[in-house]
Order: sequence, then C-alpha cells, then structure tokens
Amino acid sequence: MTVAFAPCGTRVATASTDSTAMVWSAASGAVELTLAGHARGLTSLSFSADGRRIASGGSDGQVVVWCAATGAVQRALAAGGLVFSVAWAPDGRSLAAGGFDHKVRLWDVGDGEMGAAPARVLEGHTHLVLAVATPPRTKWTRRVPHPVLI
Repeated sequence: MTVAFAPCGTRVATASTDSTAMVWSAASGAVELTLAGHARGLTSLSFSADGRRIASGGSDGQVVVWCAATGAVQRALAAGGLVFSVAWAPDGRSLAAGGFDHKVRLWDVGDGEMGAAPARVLEGHTHLVLAVATPPRTKWTRRVPHPVLI
C-alpha cells in the first residue's frame, strides 16, 4: 500500500486494503478526508503536482481521480485489472497506471477533462508492472512527455 505527501508537504495521503484512502494533516495528525469509492482495497495513490487532485489505484481494476480539497470523485477510469501503481506527470497533464495485465495506461488530463479510455496503452512487459514513477519537478524548460517506467 502507499503513503504520499502532497507537494506542499502539509498533507499526507494513505491507501488501505479497507477500500479507502485517508488524507491527514502532517502537522496535527488529524484526518481531513476519507476517500471511499473503490470496490476493493487500494494499492497506490499519488497527488498531482499542483496538489489539487489525488489519483488512487486499486485491486478492483479502477483508477479514481479525486478532488483533494473536497474528496469528491472527479472520474473513475477502468484500468484493465489490478492496479499496482499510479503516477502523475510533473506538469499534471498525464496520469499513468501500471498493473497486473503487464500494461501501462496513460490518460491525458491537461484540460481537467479526461476520457474514460486511456490515450495510450504501453505494452511489452512480460510480467506485472509494479511501479510507474515520474521524475521530480524541476525548472527544466523541456517538457517530460510521459512518466518513466520502473
């Protein structure tokens, strides 16, 4: 399961096998939000670079995008099977999920709207995709086109 800091460092999100995620105050330890929307346990979560959205992946084969301020579900996306990892691109324009079916799915979310179908599906692994990750935010002028696969 996963623990993730918000980019501002003041909030921490945790994923649990009880089908929920919780967002906590890093300073006080108080629960700020409980995110309930998966049918089975969560395996991964990630804050967007601007801290406004949280993506979670679960053993129910869904990627859920949440509003980090209210906990409202913005979108539920089918990921083709158990999701082991989710990651936002540093610029917040793409969301990646890797999982049980040996594939990585990429959704374009640059305008705030995202289609239910992924923009791209990366195939070629012969085993589980256990992690997707993005490079840290930098002041580079070159845009990183998609998450780095691990």
